[in-house]
This record gives sequence, structure tokens and C-alpha cells, in this order.
Amino acid sequence: MEVLVLGLGRMGSAIAYDMIKCKDVSEVMVADLDEKKLHEFVDKMQSGKLSVRKTDVSDYDSLIELIKGFDVVADALPHRFSVSANKASIDAHANVVSLSFEDEHMLLADAAEKAGVTFIPGCGVAPGLGQILAGHGVEQLEKTEEIHIMCGGLPQNPKPPLFYQTVFTMEGLWELYRESPRVVIDGKVKVLPPLSGRDREIFPEPFGELERFYTDGLATLMYTGKGIRNMYESTLRIPQHLDRIKTLIDCGLLETEPINFEGHEIIPQKFLTKLLYPALEVGVKDVTLMRVIVSGKKRGLNIKYTYEMIDYYDEKHGITSMARTTGYTCAIACQMIGRGEISVKGLVPPEKAFEGELFNKFMEELARRNIRIQETVHESI
Repeated sequence: MEVLVLGLGRMGSAIAYDMIKCKDVSEVMVADLDEKKLHEFVDKMQSGKLSVRKTDVSDYDSLIELIKGFDVVADALPHRFSVSANKASIDAHANVVSLSFEDEHMLLADAAEKAGVTFIPGCGVAPGLGQILAGHGVEQLEKTEEIHIMCGGLPQNPKPPLFYQTVFTMEGLWELYRESPRVVIDGKVKVLPPLSGRDREIFPEPFGELERFYTDGLATLMYTGKGIRNMYESTLRIPQHLDRIKTLIDCGLLETEPINFEGHEIIPQKFLTKLLYPALEVGVKDVTLMRVIVSGKKRGLNIKYTYEMIDYYDEKHGITSMARTTGYTCAIACQMIGRGEISVKGLVPPEKAFEGELFNKFMEELARRNIRIQETVHESI
């Protein structure tokens, strides 16, 4: 299969790395606007499968021409480019798996079906892996009553000022704290204030007690989870972190509207990013924690499925855990499409793409990459 990877950030690099290693992939092209970064990646990979192309994804017609002929496109672009780039893939009659999910992605369902391509949006770690695990729990139950997805990328050695290190863009990080999360409570969609749902969650040592808060990450489950009484997605953080973030919010430092400072217009959030980025980028040895709880009824019993993942930074290859768990989930989906294992056409949410034996195949592929999920089942009358 021939694969095009759009975007060469940390996630795109991990996707391309995994594609190069896959024996079923004959060609990997990586497209990005940063020509220097592209050439550095070629020098690092030293692979005859790999080619690169400097690309402006905002040039829609040129992007379609680039995509034509590829079997699968892996979208690792910033969110603001994702919907347009995915539409271009569909118009070019290429299958596409995107790390991003926006509600506008759902509007591409008819186009994907008419084009005869498979389109999986929101297929990274969160959203993505969490939805896949939730979908497996739902599949095993007769009636699902609650889904709670929790995920967090944390530094292995948290340090001040925020007890956090960047594992994706700073803009994406700030948005987590400013967005109003959508959750489902008692069967109704609720839009809550930012940082709602703060609570504690206990993980195995050395992590112990972490703090979680609701974020807007249910993604496609908002559309496929109709009839489920309660659904939440939460982000996990070191306990000291959120109080410090709240102070920044209260001081107006996460605002995106320009303000006048001594005759100059500045954007508080951009100014804060400039100040804090060096402190938050020191070292990238991270760990990704995920816990997915799916509960409901089966054979007259109350059943709770819990899926748990603890994944560490790849010391040997210098790949962050967040890039591994995000990028490899996407890469596996692309490869399964390319091999014809995922054959459904149209828009296929992650929770629906890996049903039945495909889930077992997906889990085997994760395990081959040393990403392991532990499932526990609790039954009660």
C-alpha cells in the first residue's frame, strides 16, 4: 500500500515511522510546509520507502492533486486544517484516517460514502483509542448505561511552574482549559463551564492520586452513543496543576483577544506561550495514562468493564508516549484499511471501525508496539 502522511509534528513523525516499519507499506510520502524539518526526517529515517513534499495544505486544488493515487491518507495536521484536508482526500478518492475530530467532520459522511472510501475521524489516542475501547465495552453489553473516558499525557518527573510538559501544541493545551465540555447526564447533552467535573482518580503507583476534569472529547460518541444515559470524557493531570491553570485563567492570561499594552497590541495567550514554552519543553520523557469505564446490563447482571493503559516514553527511539499512543493508533487503522481488513465505506467512527474480530486484531497490533491494555470485569446483582 502507498500512504501519505499530512503533517510532520510529533504525531505525524510517529505515524510515518510506523508506516516505514510496516512490511505491507511500499511507499510513504510525508507532506509538510517546513522543508527543513522534512529533510531532517529523511536524514534520520534513511529509508528507501520514504519521500517528502513541501506542501501548503491550504491550497485545496493542489492538495487534491497530491493525494490522488495514494491508498490511505493519515491526517496529523493541526485541527484548523483537518476538515478541509479530509474533504480533499475524499474528493481525491483516497481513504483517510484523521487524528482530529470536529463536528464538521460528520458532514463529510455522504461524500465519503459516494466516493467509496473509508473515512475514520478522531482516531488518535483521545479521541480515538478511548472511543475504540468504549465501543468494545458497549458491544459486549446488552444495555449500556455509562461511559467515562479518562486520559492524560503527563511528565514522568513533574516540576514547577505547572507540573506539566508539552506533549502537543501549546495552543491545543490552552484550549483544553478554555473550552466548555459537552457531557451527557441523565440522557441529556449538557454544556458545562470550563474545568467542570474536577475530581480525584487513583492510579497504580508511582502515580497515586491524580486530578481529572471534563473536556470536550466524546467526539463521535456524541453521535453513536444515543440512548446511553451518562457519558463523560476527562483529562488527567497532576493535582497541583489545575489550581495554577485556574490562576492563569483568572488573571486573563489565556484570553485570545488583543489588549493594548503601552501602545502595542498583544494577545495574552500568545504572550504567555512565549514566556512559558521554554519551561514546559524541558525534556520530553512522558507517560500516557488512560482509563475507560463502560457499565451497563448483561444477562440480568450489572457489569462494569474497565480498560487501563500506562504507556511510557520510548527511550530507544526517542518517541514520546503521547506520539506513540496517538500516532500508532492512527497508523494501525490506516494499515488495516490498506489490507482490506476494515472495508466499510463512508464515515466510520473509531468505536464502530474495530468491532468483533477486528478489535482483537487491533489489540494485537498495539501489543506488537508494546502498548498494552488491561481489561477487568466486575459483576454484581
